[in-house]
Amino acid sequence: MRIAIAQMNTSAADFERTVDRMVEYSHRAALSHVDLLVFPMAALTGPLPVSASDQEGYLLDLAETLVTLSDRLECPSVVPLVTSLEGELVPEAMLVRDGNMVPLKLGAYLRSIVAAQKGEGPSVGQESPAPDLPVLEIAGARLGVAFTYDDLDDYDDYDFDVDVILFLSGYSFGIDDPSSVLGSAISEGRFPGDAEATSAWIVASGSIGGYGTQVFTGSSFVLSPWGELAAQAPSLEESFLVCDIDPHSEGPLAHPLEQEVFDRPLSAWGALSLGPSDLCEKTGNNDVAVLLDGSLDSMVVAALATDALGPTRVHALVLDDGVAPHTLSSRTLVRNLRVDARELPAASIDAGGDAELMCDIAEAHLAALAREVHGLALSNADKTALALEEGVRAVCAARIMPIGDLYRSDVIELARLRNTISPVISRGAQSAYQVPEVDGLEECGSSDEERLAFVDHVLMGYVEGERSVSDIVA
Repeated sequence: MRIAIAQMNTSAADFERTVDRMVEYSHRAALSHVDLLVFPMAALTGPLPVSASDQEGYLLDLAETLVTLSDRLECPSVVPLVTSLEGELVPEAMLVRDGNMVPLKLGAYLRSIVAAQKGEGPSVGQESPAPDLPVLEIAGARLGVAFTYDDLDDYDDYDFDVDVILFLSGYSFGIDDPSSVLGSAISEGRFPGDAEATSAWIVASGSIGGYGTQVFTGSSFVLSPWGELAAQAPSLEESFLVCDIDPHSEGPLAHPLEQEVFDRPLSAWGALSLGPSDLCEKTGNNDVAVLLDGSLDSMVVAALATDALGPTRVHALVLDDGVAPHTLSSRTLVRNLRVDARELPAASIDAGGDAELMCDIAEAHLAALAREVHGLALSNADKTALALEEGVRAVCAARIMPIGDLYRSDVIELARLRNTISPVISRGAQSAYQVPEVDGLEECGSSDEERLAFVDHVLMGYVEGERSVSDIVA
């Protein structure tokens, strides 16, 4: 069978524009004699459902859009979408074929209900298969559809007889999850194990671009059951991928692709740069404003914004807080990045010696700068600060947090990476970070960086790993 992936960047719920582009891709697919065209999870509705108050009109528009797609798409297509049910996110995929439209996940669930009513399901005491895993037949091949890592596990655990698994990834970029960047980290991720365990081809469709606070990096791929890479789309850009799959082949491939060596910091820098640029485009903002307060966090945010948008679209507010090394580091960065800058002297801020109040007032000046340049204000807060530092921040000019999902030790790693590209961050600024005050932390490393890494390791176990405090202590 011949399968295609339309790795496309869209604005969520911009249905008219998105439909036109989907039809364009389907025309290309039809000309390529594709048996099935797969769209990314976020393409039509975005990765998250709309608020309850907007549901009624939104669902009517979505239903009308799906009818339009069923009329206009020129080849069999899988169109994912996201809705909500009683506050829970519900991913679905519609199979559009010959003017008809079938909900794959809901259809699988309803078939399991009917089978149970007829007494055709497992008897009492037998292990019950997951009821909502779709299986369909296209061009003589049996296809499964997975939305989550748990779905991939279930196709193996319950021994579904499928030749191909479509993985419609809803996972946005996560610096500590190599699988979230799909093909770019295929050697480090879970998918070779999924292919081997299920003896199925893995066809992963990746979204691309920024959707709200989430960033998707693309890199869709096709992986054979024996672990060879048959096709891969690039990261951080749109692509149209076509690949032939022989479900009866036992390999090897005639011309397999070489799997990339995963570079975690470089991948993170690319994803984090994509976020501000895509967000500006989709919100109609041309420029951004950043607050340079001498901290390493602020340096990294300014460098990210400049790489994403170019120096003419970045406006820096340099806080002269009376600490000479801080101000010197900020001025050096401004010169190296060649961005527009203005200074905010501490003497002009009547904070009565209150450092936190000075920061709050500086944030207010940042908001004013953002309004002046008709742009977005960017926050310097990282995940370590959000977790442990009180009052981050009493006044905050920005809800956009480019490094808000990075621990401070990750920020240090990114700063070093950026300086290997060109040394824009001064040597003094590279050590301008704080280690949170935690009792007993001085025994957890021989340097500030080691102690900070230990703090972030514990936080990661609690936040991402959802481990209990007693487990972490043990």
